[in-house]
Amino acid sequence: MSAFKSQVRGVNGGSDFDGEMIEQIYQAIKSKEIVLPTEQSGPLKENYIWKQLEVRSSTGAVMPYMPAHDGAYNLHIFSLVWGSTVAALSFVFDKSLHEKTIMRSINGFRKCAQIAAFYGCGDVFDNLVISLCKFTTLVNINTTSAEGPHLVPYYFGLNAKAQLAAKTMFQLAHNQGDTLREGWKNIVDCLQNLFKCRLLPSCMVEVEDFLEPSGKISLLRDDSASQRLVKNDSTGLLSSFYSYFAGGSVDSQSSKGTSAEDQEALQQAKSCIVECKPEQLITESKFLQEESLLELVKALRFASQGPEARLGEGVFEQDLAVFNLEVLIQVAIQNRDRISLIWSQISQHLSQLISEAKTCTFLVQRAVIGLLRLCTRLLHLENVASEAVQSLKVLLFTEPKVMKVACRHIAYGLHELIKTNAANVHQADDWQVLLALIQTAGTGVRFVKYSTPAEIEAVAAASKPQSVGCKTREVVAMGCLGQYVIKDKERLGVNDVKAFGKCWHSMVLIVQDTAHVTPYNLESCSNALKCFAEACSSRRQMKKQQAAPNSSKANSGSHQKRGNSGASTRSGKSTGKSTWSSPESLNINVQSEDEEDDLSASQVDVITQLLIRIEELHSRAPKMLKLWAAESSSAEGDVTDVVDFQLSFPLWQKCWLPLLQAIGCLCCDSRRHVRMDALGRLQRCLLTHEMLCLSCSEWESCFNVVFLPTLHQLLEPSISPGDAVGMEETRMRAASTLSKVFLQRLNTLLGLPNFLDLWVDILQCMKKYMVAEDSELLAEAIPESLKNILLVMHTARLFEYRSQFTILTWQTLDEFLPHLQTEILSNPSMVTSTQDPSTLSSSSTTTSSTGESKTTLPSQENIDGKEETNQNDAEKESEDEDAHVGVILHAPLPEDDKKNCRLDLEGEVEGVDGSVAVTPVIIPTQCGNSGTVMGAENRAQELTAE
Repeated sequence: MSAFKSQVRGVNGGSDFDGEMIEQIYQAIKSKEIVLPTEQSGPLKENYIWKQLEVRSSTGAVMPYMPAHDGAYNLHIFSLVWGSTVAALSFVFDKSLHEKTIMRSINGFRKCAQIAAFYGCGDVFDNLVISLCKFTTLVNINTTSAEGPHLVPYYFGLNAKAQLAAKTMFQLAHNQGDTLREGWKNIVDCLQNLFKCRLLPSCMVEVEDFLEPSGKISLLRDDSASQRLVKNDSTGLLSSFYSYFAGGSVDSQSSKGTSAEDQEALQQAKSCIVECKPEQLITESKFLQEESLLELVKALRFASQGPEARLGEGVFEQDLAVFNLEVLIQVAIQNRDRISLIWSQISQHLSQLISEAKTCTFLVQRAVIGLLRLCTRLLHLENVASEAVQSLKVLLFTEPKVMKVACRHIAYGLHELIKTNAANVHQADDWQVLLALIQTAGTGVRFVKYSTPAEIEAVAAASKPQSVGCKTREVVAMGCLGQYVIKDKERLGVNDVKAFGKCWHSMVLIVQDTAHVTPYNLESCSNALKCFAEACSSRRQMKKQQAAPNSSKANSGSHQKRGNSGASTRSGKSTGKSTWSSPESLNINVQSEDEEDDLSASQVDVITQLLIRIEELHSRAPKMLKLWAAESSSAEGDVTDVVDFQLSFPLWQKCWLPLLQAIGCLCCDSRRHVRMDALGRLQRCLLTHEMLCLSCSEWESCFNVVFLPTLHQLLEPSISPGDAVGMEETRMRAASTLSKVFLQRLNTLLGLPNFLDLWVDILQCMKKYMVAEDSELLAEAIPESLKNILLVMHTARLFEYRSQFTILTWQTLDEFLPHLQTEILSNPSMVTSTQDPSTLSSSSTTTSSTGESKTTLPSQENIDGKEETNQNDAEKESEDEDAHVGVILHAPLPEDDKKNCRLDLEGEVEGVDGSVAVTPVIIPTQCGNSGTVMGAENRAQELTAE
């Protein structure tokens, strides 16, 4: 102070300043140091610099001042400082213990996330999410340590900082999920660890299922924690040392959660996860941008890989893979309106899981169910409907072990798909896949791919028929099923009880609705019905054959399976479950004796419905084709296409042949009422008016492929060894049907180049029936049926010349009916006469549906009158059909008059000039309900149908 006063002494005009003022000035300078503007900081310095810039700009000494737009360099500045900023925020959040400091660091995370989302900095946002995931303590949980995932919920409930990080992380994902890229992997890791710790809400752990009555099952297992504890206890001495140094024993850790503090921590953890709303990640995924959605799907695909793709990566946890797979399917369902963006990845992933599986683990089951669920949801979308159905082809070529367990899921899933979306399937290839799957899941048939036609020919040639129309292997149509496909029927009929019933219900839904049966799926529907008939017919016989040798083996196997049902491992090969269980632990598809009995009882109803559906489809097919062609032509405006379409569609090959083969299979069933019902329907189908359009070659195929194999099969004693009377009646009925159909279609069959071969085969078949098991009924009926057939041929002068046909006919007949030739040729009443129809007082004239008149005899006594009177309704109905009717024959005309004659509507042959008239002769036969007009318009030995 004294020095300051001495410096200012005498400067006030030669005098001194006031001493008090000098002291105040001294104190002010001492407390507030005087600093030059260039040496200052803060607002004072900024204002000084701003004024200097204005002065320099106004003087023109430098370039004019140009103000920049707001935020022009913000992104550049943020890219420079975000790394150090996030590192600092992470350090403060990790080390600080003060609540305000922790909250300020969390706010810093949020602001950085907002800036990164605003500028689209995906790498910055991913780094923020990864940092927060680490603080949640929900990543990288070691399942093999003593502190397994069953202890994590308690620690998480006690860690307020971890809960705050979890809430912030999920909030950022909800609000700025479009910016996420690589960070989805960490979020998926947190989700699966929350699932492992049982902290997720029930809506995320309950998934759809086709078999459960409620429609949902839980993915959580009640015994998972105990299994892990057992595994940890088995580590022995090292585990004890670790537990000792960790501050407790295994027993003390296993008792975690029994105290009130632990229960409070657990409830706090659950409340925190409820506030995080993790389910919104799935439901709001439909609002994600394309790139973010693709990254989410990529992360879920990687997390749901099977054990084959994770070789060498440590322990495979099947339950986590199942959970991630279900999340992936839910994301796909939520994004079904833009499914084309991710469908190829998801379908490829599911196909890989199913095709690479050697056994049907729970992961494979959920992949099958997920694929069917997606197809059901996507069939209403025209852009992906066909692709969705075609993705189901992978189920056709699965391993037999996989199909044995998954068939029930497939059957129920297909039933739901067809019930809700059958009207949305329009392509022939799509129907082929669906109906092939129905056959595979319901009847046990298997489809196998082959690479070359040579392999197909070798396999098909080596197959032997098991029953009528049923080969162990047959080539199916190419196209959508693959370039070369074999239909393997070695396991035909060995199917699951419930799968069989549900698949049949699916077939009923398709066939009973005329809107669902179109030319695009008519062939596939017919083949499917044939496959069901073969399965119903063959299952009973296979069961009898396998019962004796496999009884002891089956019992031992069942005990072994029950013993291993509780075993489980973490490798995925065998996992025990309680609320959901793998097939290895529960054996859901191993059928008990009660289920076998239920199937045998239900098959009776199925067979009855099957025969009804086959007959309905057989009769409705021509009308449906005509109606469909008319609708198509009217839409296109060309009516002439109706006739062209009907003529070009191979109705026999694609529809009638497999349907008749199906009935033929059931004609050989071991149950008497089934055989008789099938034979009656076969007769009605063959004699129906619609079958008149078949050509001679198609009728030859009918006899060689359907009718004659059925008759030969009925001669086997193994069909029903305990029902001799029933088999005799069945054979009698079959032989009678053969003669009726042959006589009705004789005029068409005579046009065959190899008619002689077919005729000899029929005679040989009659011979076998006549001597079958010394049956008196057949021994009397067969000669009478042959007399009627030979009568028609003799009247048409087919035996007039000594041709090869005549020689082989009588040679064959002489082997078992040596006196028939003399009886036929020597009986004057069986020779054609030319009398006036008016003189036949017993005759009457009827009008056919086509308007033509037919002269027939009244009904006569049926040759089957010796049958037992206690026949069922199907047999009585057939007896009415077996009534005698007349076959109208015309005497052959002279060779010179053939070309100048025509057949009028009254049944008379008149010359063009009206001078020639030959009257027909009526011969009573047993040929069926309608007569056959036999004329002489073609050859002297040929017959002409009315």
